[in-house]
Amino acid sequence: MKSPGICSFLFLAVFGVSTPASRAIDALLEADTFARPDGAEAKGAAATLRADGAAAIYLRFGFEGVLPGGTTAAQIGKATLRVYDRSPFLYSFPEILPGIAVVPVLQAWHEHGLTSANAPTTADPVKLFQFGGRNGGFLDIDLTDLVREWISGARANHGIALRGARPEDQPRQFPWTASRLAIDSKENTATAHEARLQIVLLPAPQPN
Repeated sequence: MKSPGICSFLFLAVFGVSTPASRAIDALLEADTFARPDGAEAKGAAATLRADGAAAIYLRFGFEGVLPGGTTAAQIGKATLRVYDRSPFLYSFPEILPGIAVVPVLQAWHEHGLTSANAPTTADPVKLFQFGGRNGGFLDIDLTDLVREWISGARANHGIALRGARPEDQPRQFPWTASRLAIDSKENTATAHEARLQIVLLPAPQPN
C-alpha cells in the first residue's frame, strides 16, 4: 500500500500541480543622497554617496508595484540591503573595527532638497555592521525586521540613514572607529552598483 506522501507526489507529477514557491524581489530605490555638516548644497544628483563620522547617506525604498497587493509582514522571509563600498580606505588593525550604523529615518525628505541644515531626525540604530581588513566590495546588511515593520505599518517608511558607528551605539571592549563609506548613487551612469534592497517573498498562506 502506497503511503499518503507517495500518493501526493504522484498526483503532483501527473497533474502538474505545484505549491507556491518563494521568490526574490528588488524594492524600488526611490531616493538617495547624502549630507555632511560642512555642506550647504543638496547632494541628490551626486554620483557617489559618502558617509563617515559626520556625514550620512540617506536611502528610501518603495514597495508599491513591486510587492503584490495584500503582502503581509509574515511573507517577508528575508530583506537584505546590498551596497558596493568603493572607499579607498583600508583598515588593517583587527582590534579597531570600523562600522556602519543603520538608523531608521523618522521624517519625510526629498533627495534634491536635503542638506545638513534640514536633515530629518533618525531613530536609534537597528543594525550595526562591522568590517575590517578589507578594501571595498559588496556589503550585505540584514534589514528583515525593519522591512517587516514597514510592511505591517508598525513603523512609517521614511527610509534609512547610514552613518559611521559610534561608541555609544553599542559599547564594546575594543575601540570603535567610524567607517568611511562611499557608494554609487542611482544617478551614477558609470556602474550598476546603486544600493539594492533584496527581498525574499514567501508565498501567501493557502486556504485549507
